[in-house]
Amino acid sequence: MKLDYRILWLDDKIDEFKADEYIEEIENHLISEEFNPVIHETNDQSKFFEYLQNNNYDLILTDFHLNETGQNKGIDGDTIVETVRKKNIFTEILFYTAKAPLQGKLTWDRISFLETAELPDVHHEEVVKKTKNLLI
Repeated sequence: MKLDYRILWLDDKIDEFKADEYIEEIENHLISEEFNPVIHETNDQSKFFEYLQNNNYDLILTDFHLNETGQNKGIDGDTIVETVRKKNIFTEILFYTAKAPLQGKLTWDRISFLETAELPDVHHEEVVKKTKNLLI
């Protein structure tokens, strides 16, 4: 019997990760490490917090600079981590961005960062690579 490895993923462009089969690549990596992957992905902060309220996760992945309009208006990495930690959830969080340097008041534990502004052609690949490194 394999143990579940649960990931919660928030990105306003999550469909790009799906279309390029990067989520499947992470699932396959977890299977190769003898885990049963359970990945909940969303592009909506409300759904993200709903998943978080109703489940336990081993890893949270999110774009630090989400779309500033529509369903994610007013949310960024600082808001996400502050809300998550105030709920006494201390799951590892990987923030990534291709837009701008990761800046903010993030002084919380169990936070990882990945800036890919200098690597725009391989942004998604670098997110997957960093995620796999965190899974080891």
